[in-house]
Amino acid sequence: MNESNLCVSIPMELKVFCKKTEHVFISKVPKMQNNFGIKLFKKPNGEIEYAAYYSDSGELVKKVFYDGFKIITIEHFRNGKLHLKEYFSSDKLIRKINYDKNLNITSTVEYNYNRQDKISSVKKTLDKNIYLVEYGYDELGRVNSRKIHFNGECINEQKYRFDILDRIVNYSDNNQNVNVLQISPKNELIYYKIIDKMNNEISVINHFNTNGYQNTDISLNGHTISITDRSYVDNIMLKKPYTSEDDLDLIISKMLNNNTSEFKTTRTKTDSLDDMINCSIQSRTLPISIRKRLLYNMSLNAS
Repeated sequence: MNESNLCVSIPMELKVFCKKTEHVFISKVPKMQNNFGIKLFKKPNGEIEYAAYYSDSGELVKKVFYDGFKIITIEHFRNGKLHLKEYFSSDKLIRKINYDKNLNITSTVEYNYNRQDKISSVKKTLDKNIYLVEYGYDELGRVNSRKIHFNGECINEQKYRFDILDRIVNYSDNNQNVNVLQISPKNELIYYKIIDKMNNEISVINHFNTNGYQNTDISLNGHTISITDRSYVDNIMLKKPYTSEDDLDLIISKMLNNNTSEFKTTRTKTDSLDDMINCSIQSRTLPISIRKRLLYNMSLNAS
């Protein structure tokens, strides 16, 4: 008698009514070794409590817990120990908790949603600091704004504008406005302008030939130099924002420069947080000859 792979077992009393098939099924499946694969654990009433997933070597990878049809939590394991726990509500991820090898909490991430079930904010607690990003959307459901908070204080607001091809053509924040003037048919960033809050105007023109990127002309307040640096073709500020922990980590890394103590110890009445962020961004994205001029301008404004 041929066997069939069904999602439920057929009681013996009903198998006599089962239709036969002439197709040949593989009836011998290799026996699983140890805990390889997936193992189901059920409640006394027969409902599935959780499913345990194992790696090829038999190591526990994760446990998925259910409440009826819905996933309520997922536990992720590393070297046999819990290292991440995710909580869900109404099929949406609402909280993530990370653990170290001693099961101490290292960070927590919380997600909030708007009426359209899109993520409205992501909050991360790490090393006693709280990072929060609030997202806004346009009529097409694209993220068009981000408000960045550090320990309860809004330190930056970013805004995005898209063209009909879903490409970012304008970006602005507390420190600068970036206007994209030309994009190639291959979506290469050719020409864009940056105006910072001190009214410095920076023009970036990337040149391409049949072999690809060639060089870049950069002008600062009418003074131009030519360099070869592909980073001007791939500007991080013109990347699409996504509502995830990865997006928040990118903000922490790029905007705060992985040094939050700077904002607690060096901020004074004449040295604003915006200036420090602005200087940090420009010192990483502009060539050295332009950086020196910008830093000189900042020193004049601070005096």
